[in-house]
Amino acid sequence: MVQRPGEQVQIGTARLDIMAVLEDGSLGRPKLTIAVDVAMWAALITISGYVPVPLSGAD
Repeated sequence: MVQRPGEQVQIGTARLDIMAVLEDGSLGRPKLTIAVDVAMWAALITISGYVPVPLSGAD
């Protein structure tokens, strides 16, 4: 059982099913990363990067 904040943090990353136009004009899919502190149920969410989209449109 977790008793103190920061004792256990669970982290996950997922690619979002949306397209974004990046600063250089290319297309990419954002990667969302979330970290949840189990003791406090506090979440830190960030866009951790982009996965380039191939010109063919297939993943």
